[in-house]
Amino acid sequence: MTGILLRIKGHTATWTMTHPFVTSTSMYAPFSILTAFSGSFNGGNPAAVVFTDMNLPVDTFKTIAENLNQPITAFVSALPLPSNDSKSVTFDVRWFTSSRQEIALCGHGTLAAAKAVFDRDDVAEVMEVIKFQTLTRGIMQARRCRGGLFEIELPSASPVEVSPEERDRLLGLVTRTFGKEVAVDYIAYGGAGFELCKPLKSCLLILTGPPRPPDLLFVLDEKEDLQNLPVNAAPLVSIRI
Repeated sequence: MTGILLRIKGHTATWTMTHPFVTSTSMYAPFSILTAFSGSFNGGNPAAVVFTDMNLPVDTFKTIAENLNQPITAFVSALPLPSNDSKSVTFDVRWFTSSRQEIALCGHGTLAAAKAVFDRDDVAEVMEVIKFQTLTRGIMQARRCRGGLFEIELPSASPVEVSPEERDRLLGLVTRTFGKEVAVDYIAYGGAGFELCKPLKSCLLILTGPPRPPDLLFVLDEKEDLQNLPVNAAPLVSIRI
């Protein structure tokens, strides 16, 4: 139901280094490469986390994400935001893909960012909660858990099934994506807050670049095996409301 928080726990594996990102002047930003939902570099979902000035030009964020070439790069403010809460710390966050697209929300990118923040020397062990200030999704929280796990809270919503006409159109794009017809049981748009934007007219003033595809849910028949199929994502990226 709309408003319910989705809790996700996971391990992360990480390596960290400092790398010079060159813009008009030389800029140094520490970054980590992590795999979320796994304690191994061979599993999980990879993500980069960069601590930097959040007032950089948007094109700089895009270029860094493109150069790091991870599915998602989380940009986190270099310093925590002012807070009077001794048990929590707050950082700004934004997410960009390696294809230079800014996205409004990323689960595994947030989990990776939480791990990177908790590992910082200036974040005391007594800190129990990280608050991530997003551009369009409010504040997301991350917590330490037992066993080296981290927990994040994500907003959730009830999806809205597409119309029969829209389903036919989207099925054609799915066929082009996988190079063959696949059995799709259900297609829905994201619910309140994830429509992309009927409220997104305001979001587009913040999330830069051309209009993004809507948040869509495709449920495939469990008998479908996509492992060895070639994937061309361009048809899905072209989806517009």
